[in-house]
Order: sequence, then structure tokens, then C-alpha cells
Amino acid sequence: MTGKVSSWQNTSLEHPQEPSFQELLTEAESSFAKKAHLALSDSRAWGSAPYAAHGLEALHSRPGTTTRSWQEQLRLYKEDQLLAHPGGDLVDLEAPNPLEPTPDQEGFFQRIGKDLRDAAANLVNFFKDLFGGSSYRYVDENQQVQTAKRRGLGANILEFFKDLASGLSFGFFRPDGEPEPQNILERFSFAWKKLVGEALVDDLVLGVPSSAIHMLDDAALAVWNLLEVVPDATVGNFPEGRQLVTTIFDNGQVLIDYITDCLPSGEAWMRVHAFEVNSAELIPPILYNLKLPERYGRDIRWSTVRNTPFRKTIETVGSLLADVALARFTTHGPRTSKRRQ
Repeated sequence: MTGKVSSWQNTSLEHPQEPSFQELLTEAESSFAKKAHLALSDSRAWGSAPYAAHGLEALHSRPGTTTRSWQEQLRLYKEDQLLAHPGGDLVDLEAPNPLEPTPDQEGFFQRIGKDLRDAAANLVNFFKDLFGGSSYRYVDENQQVQTAKRRGLGANILEFFKDLASGLSFGFFRPDGEPEPQNILERFSFAWKKLVGEALVDDLVLGVPSSAIHMLDDAALAVWNLLEVVPDATVGNFPEGRQLVTTIFDNGQVLIDYITDCLPSGEAWMRVHAFEVNSAELIPPILYNLKLPERYGRDIRWSTVRNTPFRKTIETVGSLLADVALARFTTHGPRTSKRRQ
């Protein structure tokens, strides 16, 4: 497993020149011809198409492009969700690697203590998300577990006023350290971006509801952890019972996270409804998320999740169902309208 190059490592060594595609193609075809006892020209007629059809993608495949089974994708999704909040019976978020196997919780007080600590941690996260924001763990592109921080409700409101002041000053006040606009047109453009794009949309319309959803998630998980105390204190005294309790409550935590993620302005909902507009094309919501690779580090909405086809599918379905539910609650049906006449 290769990580980032440390500062003490020698990066000035000359690397061998990357072979050209033609060289790779010739080498692959020669190998095939030798095994098949054919001339090189004949092997091109008998050889399979991937070399010509996909070029370097077939001969020089990139890490992470391996097709995963649905069972493996489900496992990755559950790992990501259990790393996002305290509560997983077999996940220790305080450990350097929370995903390492933990000893079986055979002790009565060990099991109850874990449930109470998880409930308390989620309650603490509730108040953290009310103000500055809570921390969570995730798996990065190098398969290392890292720590990130959500933006809390108070932090979103503070960011709104900072962006508002920055926009109203036409770029003379720039607390985020952006380059200073150089002329009147750049200052008007800067003000529009700050006032509409960031203060109104990012901080208020999307940021504040997103923080509120994180608080809802924290509170729901704290209650869920407390509910686990009873079965852990009873059937948890038996090996089969402990396994059953872990399965039910870990999967329940994943389900709670899934529901809150798919609520409007939730993390999954934001990914599903993202779109891109550029000079070449318009990529609409849903399709934009579906077209992205599993790892996409250029946007915080995707950088801390493994966006597998399984995850894209269930998050798209859940987010669209949330849209339908929101539309039903915010519009008046015929019967409701008649009652109000």
C-alpha cells in the first residue's frame, strides 16, 4: 500500500521513462502471439479486443477500478456509516484504526459501558453540531482511516455573516483569504458570488438545514444506543445473543444514518442533486453523481465516502423518495383544499 511521499524521502531520483502506448501494445501482442504460436500479424486477427478498444486502460489499469461485488459494496457502505458516528459494537472510533478487529465483549459491564459511552458521545456530538461541528472518521484513497469535521449550525451562521460582509464590501473584506478583485467588474462578480452563491445558498439554504439534520442524527443515535442497553444486559450474556444484538443494532445505526442522509439537505441528498454547468455541457442532477468515480477528492461532498454503484443506487432512490414526500407535505391535495374553502 503506497501512501504520500514524506518530506524526508528522496524525490529527486530520476524515474524510468513511461513506455508509450505503442510499446505496450506491441509487447502485449507479442506475448499473445508467442503463447498461441502465431505470427504477430496473425495474432492481431485472433487476439481479443481490449488492447485496441481500451488502450492503456486495459494494459495499465488504475487502482480502484476493480469491479466490486454487491456484497463487498454493502460492506464498504456499512463501514463508512459506522465510522461516521459512535455506536458500532465492533468499531472503536478512538483507536488509530477503528476497523481493526476488537475482542468480543464478553463482560457484562464492558457491553453496558460501551452502550452508555456511545450514547454520551452522540449526545456530545449533538451539542458540537449545534455550535462549531463534530468530528468523524472516514477511509481515504490510500485505505487509511482519517478524521474530518462537519460544520455546525453556529459555524454556518457565523460563515453567513462573514460571507455577507465580504460581499457587501465588494471584496475589500476577505476573511477567507481570496485574491483581491482588481477592477469594478471583478468586484461586482465577487459580491454576487459571496452574497448569492455562498451566503444565501451555501450557508443558509443548504448549510443550516444540513447542520440541523446532523443534530437530528446525533439525537436519534443517542436514543438508539440507550435502547441497546436492555438486550445487551439480557440476551447479550450468551454468545449467540451478543452476535444477534450486534447485528440488529449495527444495521439499525446504518439505517438511521441512511434515512437522515437522504433527507433534503442531507449528505446523500446533496450528492444526488448536485449538477455541473460549464461551457461544454450541462450535467443534470442524478446523472452527475452517477457519472462520478468511486473516489472523487475534489469536492467535500464526495471526498470522505466510497461512492460505489451500490451507494449511488440506494442514495438516489432514498433522495428521490424524500423529494416526493416533501412535495406532498408542501402542496395541498384536493381534499385538503376543499376543507379549507
